[in-house]
Amino acid sequence: MARERVDYFDMLKVSAMFFVCYLHFDLLNDGLMNNFSIMICTAGVPVFFMVNGALLLNAPFDMKKHMKRVGWVTLSYFLWRIITLVGLIFILNKSFGDFNTVDLLQYAIGGTVEGISTGHFWFMNTLLAIYIIFPLLKICFDHPKAKVILTVFCMILFVLRYGVMLFNVFSQILNCYAGLPLFSFSSLGSYNIFGYNGTFVLYFILGAILHKYFYIEQIKKRYFKMISVAAVIIGWILFFLEKAFETGATGPQHGVIDDGYTRVSSFIMSIGFFCLFIGVKFRYKIIQKIVSAISQSTLCIYYLHWLMGFVMLHLGSALDPFKSIWLNILKALVMVMVGTLVGVVLRLIPGVKKLV
Repeated sequence: MARERVDYFDMLKVSAMFFVCYLHFDLLNDGLMNNFSIMICTAGVPVFFMVNGALLLNAPFDMKKHMKRVGWVTLSYFLWRIITLVGLIFILNKSFGDFNTVDLLQYAIGGTVEGISTGHFWFMNTLLAIYIIFPLLKICFDHPKAKVILTVFCMILFVLRYGVMLFNVFSQILNCYAGLPLFSFSSLGSYNIFGYNGTFVLYFILGAILHKYFYIEQIKKRYFKMISVAAVIIGWILFFLEKAFETGATGPQHGVIDDGYTRVSSFIMSIGFFCLFIGVKFRYKIIQKIVSAISQSTLCIYYLHWLMGFVMLHLGSALDPFKSIWLNILKALVMVMVGTLVGVVLRLIPGVKKLV
């Protein structure tokens, strides 16, 4: 029996996918608003992890089904790595002769090859890492004392990821404006057994908790949506101010900010964005069908947008006079539409639909 689709999950996945496409290979000019517009896109990846956590941790657990899921995701991942490598070799006018056997074998198990940019695969590496420990997370989530266990666990992750980064930012500000010695708190990160992935383990769990309390159990909070909107706006502005401090409010660096996913401002913005959609339903069936089709194709869009981005780079300076928020929106929409079309077609092919 197919699992009933949750409207707001589809909305969140489509929004997050648009953010990813808006962020990568951007066609923005160096103006203030162009730089500001891209900062909200940092919420895209956290929202994906939150939706995944909400879906999986709140569902009944079956080890056999879980292993099948991991197997299909892994197979899809490695097939798309091959497709991406072949595609980029063709797009970049390279040849397989440019790489030795060791390079290709290293790439096959998740590494990189020089001259071929495949940095976007980090998302799937992290998702698979979470899937590996998922049975343990599920045990904690279903435990009679889950509230205490998860509260302590999430607080520890928050402090060791976001707290450390926040203290480092304050140290930089005090060094810059008060002349105090620069002090790094990064060594505290050694106590985080999950390392960088701890950021996304936290989002995975929080997505499940928020969905459980505010959607499944229908806990009502006054001004919940207003607070969510405020969180998005406040987080967005604070994140931009951090970016302005580190790389400038204007200029070509746009969304570039070190460890952007581990900023408290990014956390506030991402949580607010997720909460803003909780419980929202479609009014019109046609819109539901369109958004659902895009939502089911997000993995295909994610993989293909990288290849489309490199094709777009061949246009190079021809697009420079037209760079703007509007052109970047158009680029993101084209990526989403093409990826969705390919995803819909591939899902019609027996044996292939589970790979997209």
